[in-house]
Amino acid sequence: MPAPTSSTPRPADSRPARSASSIPCCPPRNGACYTHAKTITPSARSHRNTLCCAMPAAGFVNRLTEWWHFSRGCRYWAFNTT
Repeated sequence: MPAPTSSTPRPADSRPARSASSIPCCPPRNGACYTHAKTITPSARSHRNTLCCAMPAAGFVNRLTEWWHFSRGCRYWAFNTT
């Protein structure tokens, strides 16, 4: 049986990808919680963009106020997919 895989995006050297905020970070103090925050580094933006391309391709929607929060099959998902 194959080993479970991680859903955490990782660079080629297998270090955890930095996304410029700690979880939980609500209420947002510097805006870093928002998916398209202006206050994050270019590297963090790149990692978030990768996630935001991969997850919708699998049928998930992002909660724009929480970069890490993707939904599928709930009311939020239904509202954003119809």
